[in-house]
Amino acid sequence: MDVDIMNIVKQYYGLETAEVGLIRESSDNVLYKIGMGARSYVLRLAKRTKKDTIVFEAQLIHRLISIHIPTPEWIPTLKDESFATLPDGRIGVLMPYIDGIPVEGDNIGEYARQAGELLASIHNATHKLKLEALQTRTIFSELERAIAQQDIYIRSFGDGKEFIEYVTHYMGAGKERTHDDYIIHNDFRPHNLLQTQEKDLFAIDFDWACYGPAARDLAHAVVEWSMLDGQNEPNLHIQKMFLEGYHHVIHSPVSNDFTFWAAFSCLSDTVTYISDKVDRKEELPDRVRSYMYKKFTYYHGLQA
Repeated sequence: MDVDIMNIVKQYYGLETAEVGLIRESSDNVLYKIGMGARSYVLRLAKRTKKDTIVFEAQLIHRLISIHIPTPEWIPTLKDESFATLPDGRIGVLMPYIDGIPVEGDNIGEYARQAGELLASIHNATHKLKLEALQTRTIFSELERAIAQQDIYIRSFGDGKEFIEYVTHYMGAGKERTHDDYIIHNDFRPHNLLQTQEKDLFAIDFDWACYGPAARDLAHAVVEWSMLDGQNEPNLHIQKMFLEGYHHVIHSPVSNDFTFWAAFSCLSDTVTYISDKVDRKEELPDRVRSYMYKKFTYYHGLQA
């Protein structure tokens, strides 16, 4: 694999390297650290990113960099393209290596307010922004996966029918509330922010970005920062700090329907987890189970 990565970096970017290290792998991407002596890079190889999605992300990153939003720039290929398209269909993006670590553990509380400010800065930058590139992803894309696979859900899970009813309800209610006034990050969780020794934050992984309401992005972020996997309820101090930071910086008022969008985003993430299992033909449990579904039931219950 190291030889494969070395060849990609040399062929598409003209860089010679003898050092390759795996940073992390997720269901969406594989990240490699590319050592280049005094300077290092990160190569992101996408597992399922579509061409239109990557072009959209590239244009968004260019816009954010131009107004000094802290996010790694994309290094152009030898052909002066924003990303490399490999013969097997994989898409590679090369970025400078940021000497930092994902926000996690005790640092979540320390950086919550700063993270809220950064999300608000992104929303300020993308308010009413329309990019040339087409983006087929929407905030409803994951819920639509469940609808397309509803026969499998209902057949496989004892509570599958109830789950699909939730999906149908939240899709309908979400479309009644949706105003695509922003480009949202759509995955602004702690591990998608890097903290440096200077205590700066860099936003990364905009590959799920799409048009949508700021309220949805804010709610999803607050849930991920204040209610970690396995917790039964949110940390209200962290929630307060994140929201204070956000509202201190945001220019336009955000709709006050937090609990709805919190439940919506948790349900959407649950579908991602389950439908990925379906696509990989993995064995499914007898009932819908995931950390995000537990969070969904909490926020759904607050609306009763």
